[in-house]
Amino acid sequence: MFKKLTWFTFLLVALSMATGLVYGQSVNINFQPASSEEPNDYLPDTGLLFGDRGNGFSYGWDRDTTADTRDRNSANALDQRYDTVMHFSKQGDATWEIALIDGEYDLFIVCGDPGYTDQTNTLDIEGTLVVDLDGQSAENYFDEFAVTVEVVDGRLTITPGPGASNAKICFIDITYVGPPKQATQPTPADGATDQLYDAVVLEWTPGLYAELHNLYLGTSLEEVAAADIDAIVIDDEIDVIDVNDIVDVNDIADANDVADDDIADDVVDDVTSSVVAVALETASYDPGRLELGQTYYWRVDEVSSDPNIGVVRGAIWSFTVESFSVQIVNVTASASSSESAAFGPEKTIDGSGLDENDLHSASGTAMWLSSGAVDEVVYIEYAFDKPYRLGEVQVWNSNTAIEASYGYGLKDVTIETSVDGSTWTVFGDVELAQAPGAPGYAADSLDMAGTVAMYVRFVANSNWGGGLRYGLSEIRFFAITAPIVAQNPQPAAGTAEVSVDATLSWRPGLYAVAHELYISSDKAAVENGTAFVGSTDGSSFNVATLGLNIGTTYYWKVNAVHDANAPAAQDGDVWSFTTQQYFVVDNFESYTSDDLTKTWVDNWKRTVGKTSIYPSTGSPVIDQEVANSGDQSAFLAYDNAKSPYHAEYYRAVSGRTNWKANGVQKLVLFFHGDPGNFAGDKLSVTINDKRVVYSGDLSKPWWKSWTIDLASLGVNLQDVKGISFGVGDNPLPAGRKGKVWIDDIRLYREAPALPNLVDAAVAVNESEEFAGQFDTLLAALGKADPAILEALSSESGAYTVFAPTDDAFAAMGITAGNVGGVDTGVLNEILLYHAVAGKLTESDILATGAIATVQGASIRQADGVLTDAVGRTVNLVAVDGVAANGVIHVIDTMMLPYEIRNIVEMLTLVNGAGDLAGQLNGIIGIVQGDPALLALLTGADEYTVFAPTDAAIDVLRVNADENLLKYHIAAGSLLAADVLAADEIEMLNGGMLTQAGGVLIDAAGRQVMLLATDVIAANGVVHVIDAVLLPVPVVESASLELMGGDPAVEQMTPVILGESDLFTLNLDAAKTTFTATTLRMSLYYEDADGAPVVVATADVVLSTKMQEYALELNAYEAPDAVGKTIGIALENLTKYASAGIAIDNLRLEGPTAAPEPEPEPEPEPEPEPDEELELELEEEA
Repeated sequence: MFKKLTWFTFLLVALSMATGLVYGQSVNINFQPASSEEPNDYLPDTGLLFGDRGNGFSYGWDRDTTADTRDRNSANALDQRYDTVMHFSKQGDATWEIALIDGEYDLFIVCGDPGYTDQTNTLDIEGTLVVDLDGQSAENYFDEFAVTVEVVDGRLTITPGPGASNAKICFIDITYVGPPKQATQPTPADGATDQLYDAVVLEWTPGLYAELHNLYLGTSLEEVAAADIDAIVIDDEIDVIDVNDIVDVNDIADANDVADDDIADDVVDDVTSSVVAVALETASYDPGRLELGQTYYWRVDEVSSDPNIGVVRGAIWSFTVESFSVQIVNVTASASSSESAAFGPEKTIDGSGLDENDLHSASGTAMWLSSGAVDEVVYIEYAFDKPYRLGEVQVWNSNTAIEASYGYGLKDVTIETSVDGSTWTVFGDVELAQAPGAPGYAADSLDMAGTVAMYVRFVANSNWGGGLRYGLSEIRFFAITAPIVAQNPQPAAGTAEVSVDATLSWRPGLYAVAHELYISSDKAAVENGTAFVGSTDGSSFNVATLGLNIGTTYYWKVNAVHDANAPAAQDGDVWSFTTQQYFVVDNFESYTSDDLTKTWVDNWKRTVGKTSIYPSTGSPVIDQEVANSGDQSAFLAYDNAKSPYHAEYYRAVSGRTNWKANGVQKLVLFFHGDPGNFAGDKLSVTINDKRVVYSGDLSKPWWKSWTIDLASLGVNLQDVKGISFGVGDNPLPAGRKGKVWIDDIRLYREAPALPNLVDAAVAVNESEEFAGQFDTLLAALGKADPAILEALSSESGAYTVFAPTDDAFAAMGITAGNVGGVDTGVLNEILLYHAVAGKLTESDILATGAIATVQGASIRQADGVLTDAVGRTVNLVAVDGVAANGVIHVIDTMMLPYEIRNIVEMLTLVNGAGDLAGQLNGIIGIVQGDPALLALLTGADEYTVFAPTDAAIDVLRVNADENLLKYHIAAGSLLAADVLAADEIEMLNGGMLTQAGGVLIDAAGRQVMLLATDVIAANGVVHVIDAVLLPVPVVESASLELMGGDPAVEQMTPVILGESDLFTLNLDAAKTTFTATTLRMSLYYEDADGAPVVVATADVVLSTKMQEYALELNAYEAPDAVGKTIGIALENLTKYASAGIAIDNLRLEGPTAAPEPEPEPEPEPEPEPDEELELELEEEA
């Protein structure tokens, strides 16, 4: 062994949880059982699999070695670190790793065992061997190694090395020295697959001292490992190889061939002709086109002029280039017929009959065979999971042992293909070779020539025997994945908002020497090749010269041009993109808060009012609170009551001055008005001195778009000089004060579509004037019948919506937070009452006295005020919010389609439709059957009713006495928000109902959930609950004492036994003296005469220790008690008066589902007659 070190120092500094170690920091790991004490400043490793240890580091083993840890508690251990051991090879050699940043590390490792010397601790640490020279010496228990290694793959790895035996490790100290000298972090990553043959660029992170990089690249691991540019002199006179001078890697050259003259003299060539060797100044190398399907190996040695460093050999990395084609694995097979299930078409794709060398057997049940029906059109068909570009097809024909005699194998075949399974195209007619009819049959090959298909059908025209049966053994389809046509279009197929000046690019086809480009908005013209726009030797094309129209979908394809020696070129796939919808004239995003008027200047002073002392009546500023899109708009506050009665601002147009190019036809300006604006102050736009005035007014407090047909202006649109917007006119009579926001001045081909009603409501809810004022309406639409939301979102119909604000809903106790609890039927009726079929503007509304709603009831209108069905007046707050499928008007009151009725009538209404239809029959029947309760809930006083569903009443059958019923009623109208804000609610019976976290808790301690809330009634409100509220515990949890000789204690409960119920009487009991004492527990009901009928009883002998006892009542075992009220009886059976029984925690629990009784066993069947015996008896007779 190495000389034993008697000293040891260590330093553990703060560990970084995020960035790993930095220079001089260390991490120390002690290998130990989980139960052992951890040494100070050490992290434990207990043999777990590699993973995040939760202490800032990830480390562990390649298998679970927790059983291989030891704590010797030996006197031979210098300290605790030396006393704990991990076996490296107990169950075969294991590997330990810790995740570290790449770099150089000093390691101090102690191996061995304080109790044994039966180990040889030779280790492989990151490729560096530390050797246990004296092996299993009887003298030394430990080996201590100090070694410096480099981590270049993010993990420090330790495993037993050659010659190791029963290796063990105690602890390791790891100190970070600095960044690695080696090249690290390769691109492509080591082992990467499917690398594009024409797009690989080798890159890496250089070593710390690298001045040059010696790169080796080849297809042989061994030759790349052996390659060596032995010596390179680094000085200012040497030119490093230019990667552009490097030959294609597939034309392998040695270092002397690829280096330039200056460097070649300084290279000792130790590189084979199969390896490219280059010296580079940058950490990047483009090898050019690579061979499809080939695995390449490469290495980078870092070169330093420092003689103490010299050449630092790098690790060998690898990557694999994409294949030309891959086998399609998601295939299903069907056929015109099969001889039987044993000869189905699936046998041709399941690999049955093939050996490990892909040679087929002669077993007929591993093949498909048709039925042999007369006049059958025989075919076998294959379906893939998606369309593929098909290349090779491997075919094993029918290969039964009788093939030579019967010739089942397909001969003349028509191959058809389809991309959708309905439209088929004939690929061609082929002849399949006959199989030998013997094992060891290899496949023949067909070429599908890049045909794109999702379905392939082989139609049999003949077979090799002339009979009626046709067969096939196996088939494999291969999809071409290499680009034999242009691929990877940019922009990607289907991309929208593509600039009309965009550059289209693509990945060239494998054999392409040039490309032909086809582009048109007519897909057919692209498909048939009439939309040719030009050729290019490259793989990109800028469409600016084509003058594409904005807002238009274009189709395009790229056809490769091949040279004479390459396979015939195929048409490329047809792709599409949609051009940008508009050009921006100004979106007001680029201005600061005070520089808007440097661009938009006062047009009144610029033109008409040059000599006037008066400027425009207002000056625009940037508003960062109100915007149609983005973050800013132009805000103009004006006062047209004073001269010159006009505010107008102009900007010169630069850049895109041709407003006719690229299909431009419309100018669209977005503006936001204010209800206080004067109708006489008109918005105008001027283009090249041609002024156009908006026909509406500026009173709508939301964003609207104004579309101007440019062709109608009669100006030179190919040379637009400037544009202005203004409010007022010259000359005009005096206007008034007002304000307007301007945003998003754009050029369109077609005017943008308006949002639908729902989207418009969302937009208004985010606008300045009504921000957050439609949260409840939108939440209600989400809760209600989905058909309502669908109708208001659809463009197939038109509606007028009267939109109540959140305040309007809140006045009825409805908020966005609790609207989900409103009965859906009621909510549907309310929402439909706010919708009118057709588009009604403000002027239409004011012109009619009655407005029929979708709900059926009408809204009355008089003098601009609406009145709902119950007589409540409603004001129009804002009008004429235009959407694609209707109009929105904002109102200040939630309208009601019918009079709010009393509590009983509202219960009946909710029970008739909606979520709770048919679920409240029980409570309605109870109320209507109790005259006093009915009068209470139909009177003028307001109450809150908690109404249990029928299911709740059925689950817990109780006597509906006055105490219980009034425990479901509270005085006053308590909306859901009030209920959830209260800790306790006093009920009419005087009891308290507790609320905690949205859950109701009754006097019996049972939790009750609110199913529906806020059913508003004229005299209160109803909340629907999922359980009956019990005003007292089913049985009072009481303490009592029974003395010997006393009569039984009896108590009736409110519980009625249901036909499948199980109730359990529980109590704690003990005798109070040492006298033998028995307690009788009974459950009973009373007959018609009031006499008790016991249905369950138990006698229990008590001890002086308090114990729990139980008695069950099963409805199946006491059918006479079903439907009866259950009582409890307790009796002390002891005759001695001094013998007492203490009872505590008395309770009746349930009901739960009673176990059904076992069915009566069926009688044994009579034995079948013994026919042989009967025959014998007959013969004897």
